[in-house]
Amino acid sequence: MDRTERRAHAWRERDFYYFELLLRAGEVLDRSLDYSETLQNVCAAAVDTVADVCIIDLGSADLPRMVAAAHRDPKRSVELENAGRFLRHREGKAPHPVREVIRSRNSLLVTRVDDAYLEKHATSEEHRAFMERLGYRSMMILPLLSQTSGVLGAMTLAK
Repeated sequence: MDRTERRAHAWRERDFYYFELLLRAGEVLDRSLDYSETLQNVCAAAVDTVADVCIIDLGSADLPRMVAAAHRDPKRSVELENAGRFLRHREGKAPHPVREVIRSRNSLLVTRVDDAYLEKHATSEEHRAFMERLGYRSMMILPLLSQTSGVLGAMTLAK
């Protein structure tokens, strides 16, 4: 298989996992009327298919709150329970990227979470250590949009 064929195969494989996530999300949205349970199930579907970490934050850019989270390794999901505290703005630090995505309504793709990224975007040393412990290598933050309500929040997917 030459380089072009390998690249095409990688794209097809990646697309398969995203379609699988959409399929599972559709299934879990039908399981429960409890929105907390539903959002937790969406996070679980994300870590079963396309991500190692999934976090959903709802609310405005000024006051987002974490409502659901999951890690591919269930033992690490416990560490995610208090990740919402990193959303608070710290004086002298850049706002959390989730806040910027909610404010701008634009997705953010970070292809490489390295020391330079962590130095610039971690809201605290504790936040930086958290991302290092959980093994963030890349991530995308997607605004959660509603045609009737506007921006509902954001979903973070990290590998």
